[in-house]
Amino acid sequence: LDQCTATGVTPMIISMHSFTESWKGVPRPWHVGILWDKDDRIARPMIEAFAAAGDLIVGGNEPYKGSLEGDCLWQHGTSRGLPHAIIEVRQDLIRDAAGQAAWTRRLVDVVESLVGRPDLQLRVGSRDPNRQAARPHQGAIAMPKSIDPATETELQAAAYRKLVEHLKTRTDVQNIDLMNLAGFCRNCLANWYQEAAGQKGIQLTKDDAREIVYGMPYKDWQARHQKEASAAQKATFEKAKPKDH
Repeated sequence: LDQCTATGVTPMIISMHSFTESWKGVPRPWHVGILWDKDDRIARPMIEAFAAAGDLIVGGNEPYKGSLEGDCLWQHGTSRGLPHAIIEVRQDLIRDAAGQAAWTRRLVDVVESLVGRPDLQLRVGSRDPNRQAARPHQGAIAMPKSIDPATETELQAAAYRKLVEHLKTRTDVQNIDLMNLAGFCRNCLANWYQEAAGQKGIQLTKDDAREIVYGMPYKDWQARHQKEASAAQKATFEKAKPKDH
């Protein structure tokens, strides 16, 4: 690690383990879990990359937490300011050679996809206050040093809640208006909420997720507030809508 950082190369610390498919008789639904301590620079993209496959339940700090003072991540990652993660694969998936080969390919593909991504801000954070940190990559968002990842998550959650509450009061703003102007709508928020729940092993239906965002069953909101879209709105939507919407 010292040799890497001395040359300006930021090493990613990745520890690999496996976990039993059940514990004390309780099944563990996750196929793979990604653990981290205070720095989720590579953990979050890993979770997204595994989830993008579409056939996996991915756990964030599941089935264990990645924050344990004195362990590998704390000593070599957190204390040195280096990006880190633990990859935990469920044991029943890798008991035979075929499963091991399949997961080797998955792991290699995911890890290699992170290398060279400028948005991950893979820069060395030093314990030496006199050592100048590398500048963030162009376009990257650097959080103030006083805001740790846990607090950042809380702030993001608060901003999300504020957005949802705002949309509940602005029933005059139709979903098609949001789609045409911003490329997302209330249903998109509900879908993202459902996806995030799935990554935590929480089974949430589309209707349940929409009710959280709308503050009422979706059909009730449609009956109360949804208006017939104009021809101009429909034409704009057809030109601008994402292919998967």
